[in-house]
Amino acid sequence: MGNAVITAQEIDFGSNDNCSSSAGGTNPIYLSGGQTNKLWSITPGENVTTQEIAVDWSVVGFYGGAFYPSNYGGLEVNELTGTVYVAGGFGNSNFVMSTPLNGGSPMETFVGEASENATLDFEIDNTTQVVYIATFAGLYKQTIGAPSPTVMVSNTSIFSVTLDVANQVLYFLSEDGIGKINTDGTGLVANQFPVTNPGRSITMDTVNQRLFWINEDDNSIYTALTNGTETPFQFLDGSEVPADMIVLDFVSSTSELYFVFTGGDYYEPEDTVFKTIADGSPINPQIIATGNFGGVTGIAVGKNVVPRPLLTLTLDRDTFTCADLGQDVSVTLTATDNSGNESTATALVTVTDTNDYCSTLSTTQFDIDNSIMLYPNPVGNTLSIKNNSNVKINSLQVYDLHGRVVINNTISNTQDSLEINTSNLQTSVYIIKIKTATGVIVKRFVKQ
Repeated sequence: MGNAVITAQEIDFGSNDNCSSSAGGTNPIYLSGGQTNKLWSITPGENVTTQEIAVDWSVVGFYGGAFYPSNYGGLEVNELTGTVYVAGGFGNSNFVMSTPLNGGSPMETFVGEASENATLDFEIDNTTQVVYIATFAGLYKQTIGAPSPTVMVSNTSIFSVTLDVANQVLYFLSEDGIGKINTDGTGLVANQFPVTNPGRSITMDTVNQRLFWINEDDNSIYTALTNGTETPFQFLDGSEVPADMIVLDFVSSTSELYFVFTGGDYYEPEDTVFKTIADGSPINPQIIATGNFGGVTGIAVGKNVVPRPLLTLTLDRDTFTCADLGQDVSVTLTATDNSGNESTATALVTVTDTNDYCSTLSTTQFDIDNSIMLYPNPVGNTLSIKNNSNVKINSLQVYDLHGRVVINNTISNTQDSLEINTSNLQTSVYIIKIKTATGVIVKRFVKQ
């Protein structure tokens, strides 16, 4: 027990927020094309640069991300991890998939199941690694790595969904209008805004708690405050435009609303990407890019950030003996980034003997401590616990360096080996406390 603190300013990331630094310039725009199963990256500016993100869609059969024949190609981008996520599939295989932003790699299906219900849209909470999936059958959520999704809203078509991360609330378009539900599945309101034919895309200004969505009847964008105190009104009139408005996205930090009109015919679509400022000033849409992007079915605006370098955390000491019991054991934590910048912090920690090992430790307990092994260490997504003794394991807890419990499992008198899912753990050092029939065993492992 004890604490050592290193502030973000002590490590030179190029910023002081310990998350990322701005790359400067214009936010990139990412598009998914329905008919062509292609992904695009667009750099807005006077000389617009368009780049196709080349991927291999074969992992999901004949088609990757489209409303041909069943999916709508919803799109999300995490620039910090360099990953693009897209809805895709064919027939009865509808998935959310991922691929590197630079392309050149096969798509990986990381969430989804065999179903005739198309994946229309989705949102990802990158902190919790939970995916929220809008389908013709309802709204689902699934943690990346989990075997199957959990139903949140059933027996209704959910056309689009947007996530308020700070308040952990989802807002969604359905046949009943605009609804909301907490991410834990509570507080469902099916018709927060009882609008008709709300369209196929909804987005959110999380700073001002305002929703924007497409109304399919008049091909226009509508808006309202999330708390329901404001009657929805038309934000942008697109009724006179000879093209369909399909998708939109909002950047809260700059109050920029992006939307796409798609005209032409099915085989030769004409896509136009617009941007306007939505901060109460006069609306002045600007054309960002035009072209045949395969009939845009998904849009995601990047944040133009530089990914945070990986930190290497090391302790000068991580094991103790009975001679260390007391208040004044010095432990130094060193943090090093991938440029070689480093800083240290030292804490005086208290070494405790919770189970009175030092007064009663026997040869039998020593043998048990050494007969329960962890591997591999460092670990990736699965930590194995090999129990070479006959002692029964009753429970285990995994703690991070702040003393928080990140895994808590109860085992039914297990004498066999165990496997623990560590895929959701961040790269760091962890402490595992294994409670057996004869005492408690504490060991350390590293998550890569």
